[in-house]
Amino acid sequence: MLLFFLVLYLMISSAFFCQNLELEKIMKGYDFIGHPPKNVQWSWDNKKIFFEWNPEKELLYSTYFYDLEKKNIQKNPIEESFQLLLNDKKQTNFKHIFFIEKGNLFLFDKKTEKIQVLVQTQSPVNQFFIGEDENVLVYEQNSNLYELNLKHSSIKQITNFLKGNAIEKTTKQNDYLIQQQKELFEFIQKEDKKNHLIEENEEKITLKSPKKMYYGNHEIEQIQTNLKHTFVSFVLSDYPNNDATEIQEMVNEEGYSQSKKARSKVSIHHLSKHQLAIYNRVKDSMYYIDFRFLPHLNDTPSYYSLYKPKEIVSFPSNFSIHPLIFSNKNETALCDLRSLDNKHRWIVLIYLVEGRYEMIEYQYDAAWIGGPGISEWNFDPAVLGFDKEEENVYFQSEETGYSHLYLFNLMNRKKTALTNGNYEVRETLFDKNQNCFYLHLNKSHAGNLDFYQYNLKNNELTKILEKEGAHQVVISPNGRELAFLYSTKNTPWEIYHKNIQANSFEKQITFSKTAEFKEISFTNPILIQIKGKDGVNCPARIYLPSEKNNKKSAVMFVHGAGYLQNAHQYWSSYYREYLFHQMLANEGVTVIDIDYHGSDGYGRDYRTAIYRNMGGKDLDDYIFARKLLIEQYAIDSNKIAIYGGSYGGFLTLMALFKYPGKFVCGAALRSVTDWAHYNLEYTSNILNFPETDPEAYRVSSPIYLSESLKDELLLLHGLIDDNVQYQDVMRLSQRLIEKGKKNWNITTYPIERHGFKEYSSWYDEYNRIYQLFQKYLY
Repeated sequence: MLLFFLVLYLMISSAFFCQNLELEKIMKGYDFIGHPPKNVQWSWDNKKIFFEWNPEKELLYSTYFYDLEKKNIQKNPIEESFQLLLNDKKQTNFKHIFFIEKGNLFLFDKKTEKIQVLVQTQSPVNQFFIGEDENVLVYEQNSNLYELNLKHSSIKQITNFLKGNAIEKTTKQNDYLIQQQKELFEFIQKEDKKNHLIEENEEKITLKSPKKMYYGNHEIEQIQTNLKHTFVSFVLSDYPNNDATEIQEMVNEEGYSQSKKARSKVSIHHLSKHQLAIYNRVKDSMYYIDFRFLPHLNDTPSYYSLYKPKEIVSFPSNFSIHPLIFSNKNETALCDLRSLDNKHRWIVLIYLVEGRYEMIEYQYDAAWIGGPGISEWNFDPAVLGFDKEEENVYFQSEETGYSHLYLFNLMNRKKTALTNGNYEVRETLFDKNQNCFYLHLNKSHAGNLDFYQYNLKNNELTKILEKEGAHQVVISPNGRELAFLYSTKNTPWEIYHKNIQANSFEKQITFSKTAEFKEISFTNPILIQIKGKDGVNCPARIYLPSEKNNKKSAVMFVHGAGYLQNAHQYWSSYYREYLFHQMLANEGVTVIDIDYHGSDGYGRDYRTAIYRNMGGKDLDDYIFARKLLIEQYAIDSNKIAIYGGSYGGFLTLMALFKYPGKFVCGAALRSVTDWAHYNLEYTSNILNFPETDPEAYRVSSPIYLSESLKDELLLLHGLIDDNVQYQDVMRLSQRLIEKGKKNWNITTYPIERHGFKEYSSWYDEYNRIYQLFQKYLY
């Protein structure tokens, strides 16, 4: 009964709350709302909180800082932008801080607060490695490592990697002739002895250069060194010559149309090969780690059984290699490897001296390896490392169905779960000084983001920040204070500051909302659960109009990316759409926004529910939600529309094509129409490869179903979209033309990519969508 009155109150009050929302204002985005702060970080001395902000609605964000002593916000001078590069926890206890800016290596003295240029050349410094001695560091330049010693004011090259192959001085035939010349002629014997003496003398008086190591025609990547700088690791990679797609730029400064290279398309022939090499500087020797015998590396994916052998391409046993994590206490390193069929993960401990490895963790997913702290693709870095004493290795796994944090003990070989339950560890940070983990969890609610500490001393999980909404926390270098972004459904992100103790006072630092936006009060969309076809509850947000103004019509919104969460309790990345939905509800249209199967935040089974069938269980959620709208919210079955962008545009097309007559109209923005034309990274996870699983691509691609179109369709796409490319909608358009379809239109935005930038484009796009809805729903 209480819930009934609450819903009734929200419905009655919504007309008053959103009366000032207009499409022109909404599409101005943050110029209307107020630009929220982002990229929060601490100063090296714990005295300032830096962030990017744009309170004056300028063309670009600027850097600001909050002074904790003066308790005020100041704009950071551009000439002091280097301050943002000084927060390196590895150098917290050093007298100075090394940093790279624009390819140059600098030193910041903490005592004098002055900067010294260490390396400034035409060739950029790409990275550096801190050692045991704070006066010595190793940096990478031109794919080689150099050791810089501040005490001796010296720079020494420590690797000599060279592309290509060593040139053989002689052939076998020449060897014979040279030996013959030495035997026959005395002057040649004398010259040979003289040259040997010169070489011997030079070796005695000259520093020995690092050995030349040729790496052929491979690409050399991930050059790293350990704490003592005694071992250097690197990866040799072979990339196929992929055919890159092109986009056509029609409106530009030059006045001529231009073709621009974009990405390649998904294909098994675009997979790369990788080898891990170790250079032992003490022994001056190099070797490769042989991963050919990793367990299950040569397993055939289970879906191969669905095809005859001649119908598909055999799968290569390739794998990706993540950067090594070196031990600081012994000569070992952790390595994370992934099979390129996306189904296997190996975490191994490498013994650097012997060149061997042992298995720590093996993970398998018949769909694809993924989840928070694990990665969205097999080249993405994951949560992995040693604990303080290096007796344990920590990592995340979805073995229980949710991504949780684990420890593997290197002594007793046992694995222990540190967290468990029907929630996810969304982010993990290990603090070696405190010997604890700081975790972002959605423990209190799948739509919240809370902040916890896990103490390894007593194995206790302690709540620090938990309430409705989301916290994105940054810990101060001394580990005593927090700066964090916080938002709710109706309140954009703002920065807060507090002591790390759980019950300490929270101070809001930024106030970003414009005066105009402050005047508008919003109704909170109601969070509901929709039981799907498989019996699993599907989270959704519903925006209800007042009973007096209820048009008995509905709009169903489909968020993009697939693996994304939007029916949550914090500020949406779809903030224009969120305000658009508030406006529609105010005008009498019910709006429902669903975290369909495949969305982020709900565990492994939900994440992989769309495997080999995009437009299957995810679309079923909308069909069941449609039924709910009709039966429980009295929506007219002939007045339900659907729209969305990117993956949302794809699912809109599938809804209209698979279920003609169920939706009166649909608007598909920047839509994938044929998954065989999308990229490798995203698509191969879910649908495997066109050459190995063609049926998955066929059932998941709207272009094959387009002849079923019955209801009005509006296509909207940016011409220079280099993600979901314009070719997608052109191919679909030709298909619709050939099938004689009349009730569809396409609008092209000449200067827009996947994410629109210009207000005029945003307004034109959503005004067309709004007019479509007015035609059928009002």
